[in-house]
Amino acid sequence: MSIREQKELGEKIRQARAIAKISQKDLAKIIGIGRVSLLKVEKGEREVNTSELKKIAEVIGKPVEFFLEEESEPYEAKTLDVTGIWTSPI
Repeated sequence: MSIREQKELGEKIRQARAIAKISQKDLAKIIGIGRVSLLKVEKGEREVNTSELKKIAEVIGKPVEFFLEEESEPYEAKTLDVTGIWTSPI
């Protein structure tokens, strides 16, 4: 993985983690690395291994492919439009 790709992957992880409202400390603990190591991953200064990326994807709720796609769409929290779903029984 090139340095540019590593930085892009780190940025995707950082953005997805922030949107999912998971702290660096909590995510690092869940995936079994230190907070500083996760910080370095997010800055593109440390490569993330396959098992770590799988755990990150699982915790954040995105497929691993989301993080590996060259041009993935920005991660956005999805909202459900329930307008018109409820109808009166009368």
